[in-house]
Amino acid sequence: MGLIFISQLEKNIKKYLEKITLECGYIAPLALKRQGGKKLEDLYEPLTLVSNSNSKEITIRYFDFSIFLERNRILIEDDAGMGKSTLIKFLVSSYIKSNNFENSNYIPIFLELRNLNENGSILELINEKVLNNSTNNELLELL
Repeated sequence: MGLIFISQLEKNIKKYLEKITLECGYIAPLALKRQGGKKLEDLYEPLTLVSNSNSKEITIRYFDFSIFLERNRILIEDDAGMGKSTLIKFLVSSYIKSNNFENSNYIPIFLELRNLNENGSILELINEKVLNNSTNNELLELL
C-alpha cells in the first residue's frame, strides 16, 4: 500500500467528516425548516436505552465510547418518531467533537439505510459516502 493511497484516503475521510459534521450536527424539524435548522446539541433530549438481555439502562447524555467497547453490536429499535436517528446523529456529532476522536483509530460512518437501493450493498454505500465512489478497491479495503 503506497503513500498515495493513504494520502487519498485521508483526503476523502477529511471531506467526509466535514460533510457528516454538518449533516449530523444540525437538525431541521418541520417547525424549523424556514429558519434553516438548529444545532442538534441545543435541541437534544437525552434518551434512555434499555438492554433486552439484562434490563440495564443507559442514558445517553454525551458520547461515551465505553458503550461500544462493552458490546460488539447494538440494536436500537422503537416506533417511528421516537428519536433513533436523532440519537445516532447526536452520537456521531459528539464523537467527532470529542477530544478522543483526534487520537482514535475509529471513523464514525453514518449511513441511512433508506439510501440503500435494491441492488446496492452497504459497502457500495460506504464507498459512495466516504470515498466519493472511488474505483480504487485498495482505498475501500483500507477502511
